[in-house]
Amino acid sequence: MSDLPRGLAADVAPAPIPAERLSWVEDLPPSVLNIHSTIAAVGGGIWLVGGAVREAMRGRVPKDHDIATTLQPDEIEELFEHTIPTGKQFGTMTVVVDGINHEVTTLRCESGYQDGRHPDSVDLTDSLSLDLERRDFTINAMAVDIGRKELYDPHSGLSDLAAHRLRAVGSASLRLSEDGLRVMRAYRFLDQGDGAEWRTDLELELAMMERQDMLQNVAMERIWHEFRRISSAPDAGRVLARMAKDGVLDLIIGGNTAVDDRRIRVLRSISVSIVAEMRFAVLLKDRDKDGMIATLKRLKAPNAFIARAVEFHSWLGTAPIDSDEGLMRLFRNTVGEDINEFLAIDEAWQNEWEDIREGAFEDLRTKLRTIPRNRHTEPLADGNWLMQQTGLGQGRRLGRLKNWLHRIQIERDLASLEEVEEILCTLPWQHGDENKWPSMTWP
Repeated sequence: MSDLPRGLAADVAPAPIPAERLSWVEDLPPSVLNIHSTIAAVGGGIWLVGGAVREAMRGRVPKDHDIATTLQPDEIEELFEHTIPTGKQFGTMTVVVDGINHEVTTLRCESGYQDGRHPDSVDLTDSLSLDLERRDFTINAMAVDIGRKELYDPHSGLSDLAAHRLRAVGSASLRLSEDGLRVMRAYRFLDQGDGAEWRTDLELELAMMERQDMLQNVAMERIWHEFRRISSAPDAGRVLARMAKDGVLDLIIGGNTAVDDRRIRVLRSISVSIVAEMRFAVLLKDRDKDGMIATLKRLKAPNAFIARAVEFHSWLGTAPIDSDEGLMRLFRNTVGEDINEFLAIDEAWQNEWEDIREGAFEDLRTKLRTIPRNRHTEPLADGNWLMQQTGLGQGRRLGRLKNWLHRIQIERDLASLEEVEEILCTLPWQHGDENKWPSMTWP
């Protein structure tokens, strides 16, 4: 590291911190060091900025390494063999080194946000100070000079990081009015997956409520992206409760969600990692299936997400407490790898909504662990075999019969086609409405 070239110095004083606080610079990926050396060698200023600095200063390994420089986009294109003009008109180039993409952005300052989403003008600059002033939160407004091993923190982001405090750079109301998506980002940053209970300062707290109107300027796809990340985080229940209190939750999902709503209490009581689809099943439990689907489609949720959330929605309150072994096998096979997480959230749900006996879920977990795994989970009887045995042609009746047999196979742990054939002989498949036959679903 000591022989790395130094680019143009920053126009802001470095933070007075011990050198060991920046020891992580020694372990930066070779691709980042390559970009640094190339830019610094021609006299360009170069700094690691944003989330990479935030994460590294708290002892985490950053997922991405965004870079700010005094060089112009055209100069970046000339310096590097493989570049992509991702946002060249705004100063951003993607530099590809060793197959890894890195955003390299010319220092810039912005002015005017008439649409509440994009700056009216972007002026490229050579001032790191001006660049950091335009950023959203103080913890994202730090920069590191790799060659000099210096941290630049003009807005005291490091102290906010240590205090688990979310604070805007400059005027909170102005920062949120510049870009409506920052309202959602503020809520997301209240849960950073570190087990800490992050808080906003009073100015940002008020701005998050006052500037909710800015969300109407943001595309729903972008709101969904942030909302899903909020709902996927470990402490999502607390953040969703805050969103309910502030009124922003109902702006997104509709309805009238009080901070002490039973659904919010359920979500807050969960301490294990729960997939976002399960949280949405609880959050939208006041709606029927069609209403839930309509809400998620309006939010631009992917179809696969919607299907899984609707499935969890139908399962809530149905864990097979005090059921026989067959139903427990069916439940375990249907819920699959999400069973532990689902039991955690269903226990919270039933404790909130139902009168269940004490220890019921612990007994259920014990039984599920002691019941041997099914020897065969895929259907033993396929369509061709069934057509030969029954004379049925392809169609709904054949499919429903196959599904019925599969359910019995799971419930009774059948292990051979001969056992399936014995069961087939006892089923009244020649008569009746196939739509009323049991199926491989839960409940």
